[in-house]
Amino acid sequence: MEGSKAPFVIVGGGVGGWALALSLSRLGLWKGRVHLFERDPILSRYRGYSLTMQEQEGGAYLKEMGLDRQCREAGVPSAGYTTLRAGDGGVVFHGGVLPGKRVDPLRKRGNFALPREVLRKILHDAVVGEEGGGAVVHWGCSLESMEFVKGDGRNGDGVRLNFVKTQEKGEEEEQDEHGGRTSVVAGAVVFVDGLNSLARRKLIGDPLVFSGLRMINGICENGHALVQQRVLECVDGKGARIFTKPFDSRRIMWQLTHKVEMDTKGAETAAAALVAESQSSSSGSCVRKKAKEDALSIVRQWPEPVLSLIASTETSDMRVGYLFDREPLNSSVFEEASRALGGLCTFMGDAAHPMTPFKGQGANNALLDARELSACLAFHCRMESDGGEGILPDFVEGCQSGIRTAFREFEEGMVPRSAKWVLASRALALFAHTTEAVCEEAQRKARGKTEAAETEQQRRSCREAEARITRN
Repeated sequence: MEGSKAPFVIVGGGVGGWALALSLSRLGLWKGRVHLFERDPILSRYRGYSLTMQEQEGGAYLKEMGLDRQCREAGVPSAGYTTLRAGDGGVVFHGGVLPGKRVDPLRKRGNFALPREVLRKILHDAVVGEEGGGAVVHWGCSLESMEFVKGDGRNGDGVRLNFVKTQEKGEEEEQDEHGGRTSVVAGAVVFVDGLNSLARRKLIGDPLVFSGLRMINGICENGHALVQQRVLECVDGKGARIFTKPFDSRRIMWQLTHKVEMDTKGAETAAAALVAESQSSSSGSCVRKKAKEDALSIVRQWPEPVLSLIASTETSDMRVGYLFDREPLNSSVFEEASRALGGLCTFMGDAAHPMTPFKGQGANNALLDARELSACLAFHCRMESDGGEGILPDFVEGCQSGIRTAFREFEEGMVPRSAKWVLASRALALFAHTTEAVCEEAQRKARGKTEAAETEQQRRSCREAEARITRN
């Protein structure tokens, strides 16, 4: 698969990876030659987390792809927000519609909650339903290594990607003639392989940043007015906070975070141990049982419906972990990293800008990444092919100069856009676990600082924002 017809490879089949595959297909880029490699052996994952689709961010992508109505039908509108003090149940902050007042579940505007795996499946099905298949999917492939392959005049430059094949739990390992490995030479590659991106570790090597918070989250049914079609937050001012949001039409997702005395290395070790234990059904069950006991201990004196939410949650519907992000990088760092692979790679989603979940922007930024990267590729590959005057061909051949330019332009815009959210989410995480979180005036000021500039700043020139970050 070398040469000018080498595939365009996406490493990672999360929300961002499928969104990029869909955008490329809709633009007619690399028709039949987009290859997506995903370490999961099958599409289905643990349902785990509810996303907030922001109308002006990820929601804009969904509308462009014609998926907005389908996603809203599968989701739940988020129409209000209430913050309570854990000590006396007093209201610290309120926004949106009043508790108990319901809104049209199919309203065409506003934010809405959507399970991560539902969004992933909608994007997957849209890609598979594209004419020509949209993408060639390789399930159960975990990235192992990568190297630059210099072109020889007949074949263009490329990136050799080596994968280890994975299996489902309980599945007997089968070794083929390649020893359970596969490889591909790509004409270009986008790494969308998450928080613990192997590519980022090897090409950039910057450390994770531990938030100082342990997370316990679960999914359950609860009919209390404070959690229906709205967000409920309860803070104790002593380092603990619970956040709830709709998961689907019947269930609520809750997330309890609390401070722990641990440095980044210790948190990474603890997180790795949790992953290892989760591979065992018996150990994983014990971990979740202990997490539920810890959660109940923290909230035992908190107002309803907090205690009942946790108490009624089955341990099989719980997760536990530690929250990390990374320091935002200048776009020049991504450019330098790409040189090891001939400039033919870039990063997207959590691999590029992991953030804590407190602003609800991780998935939204991944969708915006897909939209902006595909647009850059379409423009610059067209410019190289025909000076921008002709009709974009179904398959873009031999436009590696255009690919390199597109990747760098994408990074220049992606960095300032996502950095704002990484830092805002980090600031909110810090604030929500301090004594100030229970004060009404402090809540108003904190929300003003983190929300006032969101909409307009996001629309400003990417290069202007990049210049501001560089000067600072």
